[in-house]
Amino acid sequence: MHESVVYGVLKACHVAYTQAHFEDYLQIGRLALVNAYEVFPDHLSDEQNYYRFTGFAYQRVRWAILDELRKAAKERERECALPDASLLEERFLIDSREEAVVHADLFQAMLACLNAKEKQYVVDAVISRLSVSAIAQKYGVSRKTVYQWKHRISKKLAHFKTDLKGN
Repeated sequence: MHESVVYGVLKACHVAYTQAHFEDYLQIGRLALVNAYEVFPDHLSDEQNYYRFTGFAYQRVRWAILDELRKAAKERERECALPDASLLEERFLIDSREEAVVHADLFQAMLACLNAKEKQYVVDAVISRLSVSAIAQKYGVSRKTVYQWKHRISKKLAHFKTDLKGN
């Protein structure tokens, strides 16, 4: 009866039916609506309570959808590669052979600053384009450990950033 509330919240949160995860958000909204039915303190048989419930349900569904959208945004943020990865990828895609050699040398110089585990992480993250989760699974460590590696490596390679931006 109140399923239109879920669609209204999805529209207000700019979740279009063409998005890949629309059905997931729709189900989250439906579950939040069921939860709102369960926790609403009054009976819906009164007309006044019926309209109060609509506002109550809208807010509950909205909070549930916004929580999921925030979680998804944080997940995407955590899954990003090394800060310099995009610069490295741009540099390796250059057609000029001379510039490619210079950049390959620069990449080798960067790897020379790292220990064996850090080198393997950079190769996995930049060359193999593995996600943080995949790297963590590959080495049998937590995602937090992989983020610590990433942070430590970015500090070690910070001085190369100016070289990459200058070229």
